[in-house]
Amino acid sequence: MSASDAFWRVQRDGASLLCGPLEAHAGCAPDGFDFLLERWNGHAISSLFQVLSSAGPRQSGELLDIAELYERGNDFVAEFARTANQRIAPQVYWRATHHRSLSAVSVELVLSVHTELLDSAPAWPVSSFVQGAALLYAGDLAQAQFEEVRDAAAFTSSPSSEHLFVFRAHESGLSYAQMVHPSDFVSAEVSFDAKRTPRLFLTLFPERLEKGVIRRGRVGGWFVPASGDLDAAAQLARQFVHEPLPLTA
Repeated sequence: MSASDAFWRVQRDGASLLCGPLEAHAGCAPDGFDFLLERWNGHAISSLFQVLSSAGPRQSGELLDIAELYERGNDFVAEFARTANQRIAPQVYWRATHHRSLSAVSVELVLSVHTELLDSAPAWPVSSFVQGAALLYAGDLAQAQFEEVRDAAAFTSSPSSEHLFVFRAHESGLSYAQMVHPSDFVSAEVSFDAKRTPRLFLTLFPERLEKGVIRRGRVGGWFVPASGDLDAAAQLARQFVHEPLPLTA
């Protein structure tokens, strides 16, 4: 894999990404952000891959004030001003890597918060949705035995914090895998819309945050060919779990 394979182009509403076979857009706006897959191997994607979406750690009625957007190496970074009520300063890193041996692309989301108040609640929701996909799940990376999630479900950190989800979009021939780093995992929920398409919801940072403390969390996302997707997802997830927390500014 090579960081030089990731090329970001910053725009007013986020940044476009070209990384190996993947073309996508990381949207960034006052009401939140998301990651939208556009093309794979030069072909438009027939299914909607809208993943790593969030309204940020803000209270109802608040908007995010974008302070700065910039690219640095294989990262796209969004800096936000402090929220009005809880004085939380969010920071978002999108980190892209091309895994050539697996024909896969990873987009890691690194979230960071700190506050100038003595106490605040920085809960940060993240959701992912793949149109028309089936959802498969493994709760143990050592075994990596997947089962399909067919009904609404909730997942907690007991007895394991390893929770790997794979959205398999049959029409596109592409899958999207995702997991929260075990050191940051608290809970996940799966719901289904009227067409039985699953949506994955995560919550990071549910604990209180003290002044001067910087809290970071990581969500790994991987785009892989549907053929062999489960083995590739498990391999990439194991690598993600054992990597050290990446350095940020």
